[in-house]
Amino acid sequence: MTTNLFCQTMTIEQIEDDLSRAYKRVLSDRFDTDSVASWETLQSDSKVFREKIYQYTSNYPSTFTYNLTH
Repeated sequence: MTTNLFCQTMTIEQIEDDLSRAYKRVLSDRFDTDSVASWETLQSDSKVFREKIYQYTSNYPSTFTYNLTH
């Protein structure tokens, strides 16, 4: 899924929205529950978030200077 996402051109606002959604999942995983399954989900969602950050900064240099609002 990640590969397909980065094949198309995205606006900086779309990137911001995608990163915001991914980060909210990480926060939810971290604070909403306290179980082993939640830990595994947190690790998985954190990995997805890191990969998105890497892909966006690699493919969209403007992400370095864009002031995120979310």
